[in-house]
Amino acid sequence: MTKKYNMKNILILIFGLLIAQNNEMNNLLEQLKPFENFIGKTFKGEFSHSTPDKPVFDVQQWEKVLDGKGIRVTHSVNDGEYGGESMIFWDSGSASLKSWYFTTAGFYTQATVIIEDGKISYIEKVVGNENGITEVKATVQLLPNGDLHSKTQYFQNEKWVDGHEIHYKEIDKKELSDTESKVIGVGGIFFKTENPEKTKKWYQENLGFPTDEWGTMFKSRDVDNPDLLTYLQWSPFDKKTDYFDPSKKEFMINYRVQNIEEFVKILKKKGITVLDEITEYGEIGKFVHILDPEGNKIELWEPPKSNVEDKK
Repeated sequence: MTKKYNMKNILILIFGLLIAQNNEMNNLLEQLKPFENFIGKTFKGEFSHSTPDKPVFDVQQWEKVLDGKGIRVTHSVNDGEYGGESMIFWDSGSASLKSWYFTTAGFYTQATVIIEDGKISYIEKVVGNENGITEVKATVQLLPNGDLHSKTQYFQNEKWVDGHEIHYKEIDKKELSDTESKVIGVGGIFFKTENPEKTKKWYQENLGFPTDEWGTMFKSRDVDNPDLLTYLQWSPFDKKTDYFDPSKKEFMINYRVQNIEEFVKILKKKGITVLDEITEYGEIGKFVHILDPEGNKIELWEPPKSNVEDKK
């Protein structure tokens, strides 16, 4: 009897969630219904002029706001190098769709939005652009395979010129998090000692460390992705080492990071002391060093994917 009651409640809960999800879309203003297939989705696209040496990516997120009376689109180029936010709404006065777009570059646009033949077109008036752009024509189309295509033209210095073209694919928010520039774990613990060999031997004999020339490499699995093998290097250094310079401390911590190039740009913008250039060591990965406010030297390490992916 209890099992039947529990199953009944589960079915009621699922049915309620389905109704709530349906109502979420049903309270979208009728004039905004053509955007239904965009709402709640995140798209990542590569610019047509992007190169392996200088990749340029844009991430767009679409959401319903103002109780279904507006749609907000936020986007970020190269993890915050440039970004903007659009608000699409129905203007009853002109009986047309309108859009306002604000940017981190300081300019903004006002647009009329036209939906025709499955394409969304924006005719934008630009205010405050330093490059002489006064108008923009943009088209956005959701393709049959679920991809998104965007293309723009600029009216710049009294003539129309081609702008950017981007092909987007839908991604989930976890994938977006996986490309964010940030620390994702501890990669190494390094400390000074009078006799590194004697120290390694003590840890091996008394604590069971499987030491080698460099110390010990601890392996573990990523909690969110068990197929991902991660590493933590434990290493004693000779007390006379200059590897920790300019820090005067007896230790240094290595942190694993993702998207190290963009991460360093962000750190520099924040005024954080970056001690050297990013250096890549073949199959080991990319390294760079910074200082924290206490003068501790920090090693940032981005391991190559070939080093950390280990299929079960």
